Amino acid sequence: MQIINNKTRNELKLYNEATFELFYLLAAKLESKMLINFDSKIDDFDELFWTFKYKNQQMILNYSTFDGISIYKRGNNLNNEQDEIYILQEIKNEIQKII
Repeated sequence: MQIINNKTRNELKLYNEATFELFYLLAAKLESKMLINFDSKIDDFDELFWTFKYKNQQMILNYSTFDGISIYKRGNNLNNEQDEIYILQEIKNEIQKII
C-alpha cells in the first residue's frame, strides 16, 4: 500500500492485482469500519468507480482489472498537492487499521 503520483494525480494504491470480490470486501469494510457512505457507484465492464466523502473531500474508490484497487481525489487537480497527499495518508492509516 503506497501513495504514488502518476503525473495526473496522486493516488493511494491499495492492491496492484485484485478481483471484483476483493473490491467488494474492501468497500464493505470501509463502510462499516470507517463509516463511509458511497454517494455514487459506476460499474463498468472492467472498472468500478465508487465516490465517497472523506473529511469534506470527494474521493473515488477505483477498481480496474488492469491496475488493481486505488483511492484518489475526485478530479485531477494538483493545485494543492500537499493537502491531497495528507488526506491520502490519513486514509492509508485508517485502512491499515482495518485490513
